[in-house]
Order: sequence, then structure tokens, then C-alpha cells
Amino acid sequence: MFDQLFPSRRTVNRHRAAPAADARESFLEICLQRGANRRSLTIKAQRLYRIALALKDHPDLKHVTDKQLGRSFRPAIADLPPSGYGF
Repeated sequence: MFDQLFPSRRTVNRHRAAPAADARESFLEICLQRGANRRSLTIKAQRLYRIALALKDHPDLKHVTDKQLGRSFRPAIADLPPSGYGF
């Protein structure tokens, strides 16, 4: 899925090397099946990539509060436009 969204091999490799790549790619494929367009999928992929990087410092999410999660990922996605589909 990443290679369909990003023309740059470097960008594709970066997305694949980040945490939870399989789960992120599966989610994007589901969004595609539900009718998301390429722009929306690209934005979602960027957001998920940044969130995955922000959460890698919290390997045991059972002990992380919602407030801590918010502090971790909100700055990571603040500069991205809305992606639609509630995400």
C-alpha cells in the first residue's frame, strides 16, 4: 500500500521501517476498500507514521493514560490537514 501512495522509494522504505507497518498498511487497505481517495489515504498514512513513531517510546500502552497519549501524538500530526473519515 505504501508504494501505491508514495512515489519516492525512500519514503516507502521509511514507512515500512517504522513501528506497526503491517497494521498501518492493513488499516489503509481497509480505508481504500471503503472508498477513501488517494489524498485521504496519503494523509492517513502520514498521520499513522507520525503516531507510530511517537508511541514507540511507550511499549506497554496498558500503563499510559489518555492524557499522555494525547501529549505524544497531537504535536506529531498538528501540521497535517484533516483526512476525512473521522481520522
